[in-house]
Amino acid sequence: MVVRRRVRSKTGQMTLSFNWIFVLIAGTMILLFFVGIIIKQKSVSEQKLNFDIVTVMDSILTGSTVSERTINFVDISGLAGFELYFDCELDDGGGFDDIFAQYGITGSTASSELPMQVLFAPKTMEGTEMITWSLPYKMPYKVMDLLMVTSTSVKYYVIGGENTAFRTDLENATDGFTIEFISDVSEISSPGDLYHVRIIDLDGSTLVHSMEIPDILKDADTGVVTGILISDTLSSVNYFAKNGDVWNKLTSAGSVPIINTGYEEKDAALYGALFSSDDESYKCNMMKAFKRYYLVTQLYQEKVEEMISYYEEGPEEAQANTDCGLHLTEDASNMEDALNNLASTLTTCIEQGYDYCTELSEYAREVHTLNEALSGENCETLY
Repeated sequence: MVVRRRVRSKTGQMTLSFNWIFVLIAGTMILLFFVGIIIKQKSVSEQKLNFDIVTVMDSILTGSTVSERTINFVDISGLAGFELYFDCELDDGGGFDDIFAQYGITGSTASSELPMQVLFAPKTMEGTEMITWSLPYKMPYKVMDLLMVTSTSVKYYVIGGENTAFRTDLENATDGFTIEFISDVSEISSPGDLYHVRIIDLDGSTLVHSMEIPDILKDADTGVVTGILISDTLSSVNYFAKNGDVWNKLTSAGSVPIINTGYEEKDAALYGALFSSDDESYKCNMMKAFKRYYLVTQLYQEKVEEMISYYEEGPEEAQANTDCGLHLTEDASNMEDALNNLASTLTTCIEQGYDYCTELSEYAREVHTLNEALSGENCETLY
């Protein structure tokens, strides 16, 4: 009997194994290719959505400044899960030229720059309803509308200052806001699902550097709890943030002066401070207002020159009213000099920074007084 043995080809086995490895590698590469396309498409779609959201926000913020003294409640429930950020950074010197301001969606490149729009807001914000509040900034003539932005997920506690006009005005103006007017820190509730909690201290009883924060706020994450202390004269503020279990004063270089005339019932510069995230953001935004102030003042300087010409070279009845010319250019305190001083101070302010802007209040009040004098003499007024 002849016995035949089947001998397996090692070459064939190797070829078969190689083919399977090749198929496996090729299949994996094809799978990764399509997975990459899906991920890329998803990323592109998310990026487009982010930019669409910023475009919509542009429209909302622009529209909110059209009508002054207007509060808008905007449904943003469709943005659930998206965190908005607001940023305004000063240059090293604090001047206007190198300011960088923008807002956008956290974790995304979708953003929009704010070169001139003044916008006071928390550093970050989420929620289902956004609140915008527009107030005119007058020094003493209107400079621009300042915009405050917050949401119903940001809780404000106002403590102290009972029976003061400012607390009463604030209470009347903020109907619909997530805000409570309290007399003691024991009335503060747990933050819960709130995105931010801000303490507005009107008498200095709560916000003191290194003082323990209320127990109920101690477990809150860093950045959630902040505070602002307003001086009893409403002329300056200090910003605070939770640091462990104590308050940390952010304005270590001194209080932030509120630059205004003091004539407005709801002063935009003061109210803007309440909603600003910190001292740098507040000063940064106000520097944009001062730049606009300078441009507007130049227009009023031109108007004064026209008024002077009118009373010197115009109709006989105009030339006969010598008091008008005195108020405009001849008196020791006159409108021409007051506006020139104002413009000069604004130039220094814009170049050097917020600390060089405090004299603006004095010159603005002088312009107001002179304008009242012109009105009293039946002269043409500046504004």
